[in-house]
Amino acid sequence: GCSHLCLLAPPPTRHACACPIGIKLMANGKTCAPGPTNSLIFAHREDIRQISLDVPYTVDVVLPLPELKSARAVDADRRTGEIYWTDTELDVIQKATRDGHNMRVVVG
Repeated sequence: GCSHLCLLAPPPTRHACACPIGIKLMANGKTCAPGPTNSLIFAHREDIRQISLDVPYTVDVVLPLPELKSARAVDADRRTGEIYWTDTELDVIQKATRDGHNMRVVVG
């Protein structure tokens, strides 16, 4: 079976595996990568977005980071998976994990 999405396909295969937006299907044709290996993360005022560079199409995904007022600069720590950003309206530098957990003010 497929690790994420199983789509109908014409015979003889009858099904095809697919992955969520921005995630690459592995060579076995059934398993999705755990996340994008190469990506671009950018601030878009009231949200922070990520574009996977692993797939041949460009779709941005909004990261689930609450309480953003005016995000401007953003950086990512690949080792810890944490995202850092400046919010010019709140006049702070904040950080959180990519899934929006452990959000806190670093400078402010």
